[in-house]
Amino acid sequence: MSTAVSGDRSPRYLIRRLLPYAWRRRGPLAVVVASMVFDVGFTLLQPWPLKVLVDNVLRGRPLHGLLLSLFRALPGPDTRGALLTWTITATVVIFLLTWASGVIASVAAVRFGSQMSYDVAGDLFAHLQRLSLRFHTQHGIGSQVRRITSDSGAVATIIQDGGLPAISAAATLVAMIVVMLAVDLELTLVALAVIPPMAFIVRRYSSPMTERSYEQQEAEGEFYETIEQTLTGIAVVHAFGGETAADARVRTNTDRIMRATIRMTWAQSRFSLLLGAVTALGTAAVFWVGADQVLSGTISVGIILVFVSYLGSLYSPIHDVSHSSGTISESLGSALRVVEVLDAPADVEDRRGAVVLGGVRGEVAVEGVSFGYEV
Repeated sequence: MSTAVSGDRSPRYLIRRLLPYAWRRRGPLAVVVASMVFDVGFTLLQPWPLKVLVDNVLRGRPLHGLLLSLFRALPGPDTRGALLTWTITATVVIFLLTWASGVIASVAAVRFGSQMSYDVAGDLFAHLQRLSLRFHTQHGIGSQVRRITSDSGAVATIIQDGGLPAISAAATLVAMIVVMLAVDLELTLVALAVIPPMAFIVRRYSSPMTERSYEQQEAEGEFYETIEQTLTGIAVVHAFGGETAADARVRTNTDRIMRATIRMTWAQSRFSLLLGAVTALGTAAVFWVGADQVLSGTISVGIILVFVSYLGSLYSPIHDVSHSSGTISESLGSALRVVEVLDAPADVEDRRGAVVLGGVRGEVAVEGVSFGYEV
């Protein structure tokens, strides 16, 4: 059962309504963002040792530009053997730095997400206590329990698994495009041709996934409500032989959950399938054009290896942005259920200046009371 609140159910309003929870935990958030920045830099560096190994160590081509300046600044002789040693060293160092930043990011992200979820759950619990008895009479306790215990995690999912990866992916994408344009203009344009169809797919499926997610969360909320009402009133159920009716309600709830889950899974499957097909076509086109350039001698084998490596790093953030949109769309269903309660106005409020009773005291007298043990 939906809660009557403000008519604004747009994703923009929901995200804006929940963003302050991320700002509350800005310390862990800053650590996550900093680790993402380092990860982008390490991703840009990863393919270059391979390029040096193929072109300059194995094929004996001379170093140029920045690579030559870096090599000359390093200690040791100016030989191919020394270059091989430093190439292997750079590969290991980049790997270790990437791994370390990933560990720091994971720990900070878990802390950040958990704190946000508990903040939302606490605010939901506090606001539910302030709402009138009429509100709690009209809306099942089981559904409210699910909002606190499960739907409150939607904020962390939207920010941690949706928003932050999207920002990181966008930064990586911009950096990759700049470097790839410097490497080869034609191949970069071929690789970027997949972005318009990807944007269309995201726009086409984000709204249906949000709707399917909301249906699924509402169905699960009704299931919680059925369990809560039955078990808290188990004495009445036994007295009036209501077990069969309760079983029928549970079957109805689970059938509705199953239908909603299948619709959600089908929307997700079509979304992923179309994204995979678009990137596969883009990769095939890059391989075709890149191989033709290598065979004609326009670019070296090392350059095409760097570019193919960047291609994976290019399509990965594009996928991350696309899937982040999908993740956000799915979580917005739970976010809507959270905001429905947070925005619900209290039916009864104290007047301004109302006197609040302080330390009330009284006495309770118990007379004529006895007890015994069952035999």
